[in-house]
Amino acid sequence: PHGIINALCRAEVGNKANGKQYGSAALENARADKDTADKTAYAAEFPFSRRLHESLAFVKTHIAFQHSEKHGNEGHKAEPARLNQENDESYNIGNVYGTTIYLNVVRGAGDGDVYTYNWKTNKFQCVRKNFAILNASGKYMITSNYTPTDISPFPQYIYKITSKGFEKVKKLGQNTSQSQIVGKKIYYAKYVSVTEGLHDMTVWSCDLNGKNVTSVLKVSSKYEHGDVMLQTVGAKSFDFVDIPNEENKDPEYYRFDMTTEKTTPITEAEAQ
Repeated sequence: PHGIINALCRAEVGNKANGKQYGSAALENARADKDTADKTAYAAEFPFSRRLHESLAFVKTHIAFQHSEKHGNEGHKAEPARLNQENDESYNIGNVYGTTIYLNVVRGAGDGDVYTYNWKTNKFQCVRKNFAILNASGKYMITSNYTPTDISPFPQYIYKITSKGFEKVKKLGQNTSQSQIVGKKIYYAKYVSVTEGLHDMTVWSCDLNGKNVTSVLKVSSKYEHGDVMLQTVGAKSFDFVDIPNEENKDPEYYRFDMTTEKTTPITEAEAQ
């Protein structure tokens, strides 16, 4: 994990999925949630960035010391460690809860592990193999056992952080895509099967604890070989795109108003 901390020192807080950043928004939602018993975890908001970078700097030094004790100083100089470009690893912060930073370590074609660093105890460890945190709000997380490198839907779950580690709350679906946390709700798209493609999509919502599952919208592509995909979800509406997969035809964007339940065509520039 020598490259993890260097990468995180340069990274923004929050994980990125499909080009969208959700992690920092999830933290903001968690701090604004006055009903949660765990809100004290975010009480000291203003020093968070400074404390995070100080903690990561400590971990960097600690890992370097461990490496030196085990392997000696040869080949491990004092300059910053670099990401291993050959094994195609990448790193991002999946969640921050209490005094613990949860790190996704992604290996190659979507496989990865979750590491934690507690800045109070200075403990750094791998807590879950073949696991990824896709999105998070407080103690609740959207997770998967792997993340595909293409647009294929895949199994996604709700887990929560407990004193004993990670506890599975609910399976969102076998063929799930674009799971997002908005306020106290989770929104996600589900498809019939991977083999049938993304032609028919159903958007669902549920509470962070997996309860009150509701079908929000069912939509199919207007084109025989088209794909329908959920885009960004807002507080009152969400966008989706219909991709024709036909020559000389451009993707078509739409906005669904969750209050009026009306769908309106929009331009790509208007898409959230």
